[in-house]
Amino acid sequence: MTKPAAADSRPSRVPETEARRKPRINPDIKRWIMRAFWLLGLVAAGVLVWLTLRNYSLGEIVAAMKAVPPASIALALLFAAASYATLTLSDRIALRHLGHRIRYPSVALASFVSLSIGHTVGFSGLSSGAIRYRFYRRHGVHLADLAKLTALCGLTVALGLLSLSIAPLLMHGELSARLLGSATLGRTVAALAALAVAVYLLLAWRFGGRTITRWKIGVPHLRTAVAQTLVGAVNFALVSACLFVLVRTAGDVDYLDVAAIFVLANIATLVTHVPGGIGVIESVVILLLPGEAVVGPVLLFRIVYFLVPLAIGAVLLAVTELAAARARDGDTRRDGAANPARTAPRDRESASPRRNERVPASPGTAAVRAGSG
Repeated sequence: MTKPAAADSRPSRVPETEARRKPRINPDIKRWIMRAFWLLGLVAAGVLVWLTLRNYSLGEIVAAMKAVPPASIALALLFAAASYATLTLSDRIALRHLGHRIRYPSVALASFVSLSIGHTVGFSGLSSGAIRYRFYRRHGVHLADLAKLTALCGLTVALGLLSLSIAPLLMHGELSARLLGSATLGRTVAALAALAVAVYLLLAWRFGGRTITRWKIGVPHLRTAVAQTLVGAVNFALVSACLFVLVRTAGDVDYLDVAAIFVLANIATLVTHVPGGIGVIESVVILLLPGEAVVGPVLLFRIVYFLVPLAIGAVLLAVTELAAARARDGDTRRDGAANPARTAPRDRESASPRRNERVPASPGTAAVRAGSG
């Protein structure tokens, strides 16, 4: 006689495992937290704008904007277009590094639409990344590669910001003293920025092509790292030129001064996370370049570099999404017309009886069963 198996007296580890799990936040709560965070940023931006412009009347601001020559506005638009065109190369470099060969017109469209919207919406890594995914997934770019693409593009921006800050802080001691309170501190910041760029290039030269196992991120080759640094620096130089050609109409100002001020304004934007740097860039520039005449050019810079590309990017996004939806509908209709047999198995399955469902017997079969019984 076999003995019944003894019950396992070992305590179950399931409750312990479940207890160790971190509680997950409700998605609705996350959504409301993000909305509150964005709303707080917009309120802070409004306060900054009010504090910046409270000493100027509406008439003075409008007059300052009208005082900017049309030729300067046209030149600013040209520099803004060149900046966005340069940023498309950042996407192309990152895609090539990740092993994706996508035609440049498609890359340029995805880059411009995502950045033109992301620059104004804020949280550029998330907002522009989400728009990039809608474009690049049609070319076989998976979500993991998109995260790496976003990180590489952000690194390009950081390298450009560091590179552009070196020359103004080193060459203009008075500017460093005005910006940071000490010319020595300015030279120290410039030296640290140069060191950070040099370390990145050195890592790319020494470990380029290798993969960091923990994060599965391939270290860029030296050629890629140099291209990132150049693209980032040229981009910020063009944006600074866009601001410079507008601000110089308000008074005598040097390009390197404007470049350093713009770098500082971007650092303040990254620290505050205000959407699109609304109010932050204006406040920093007006604070460091005082005078009512500079208010109009600074507001025009917001229109030229942020709002005009935003309007164009929104239209392009709507058009491309509509075209993609129509293409999907057309493919579905063509597949259904070309392969009608694909629906046949589903039709037969729906027409056939389900498992364990009794099939009603025919009259003849019923009579035979009754006779045999």
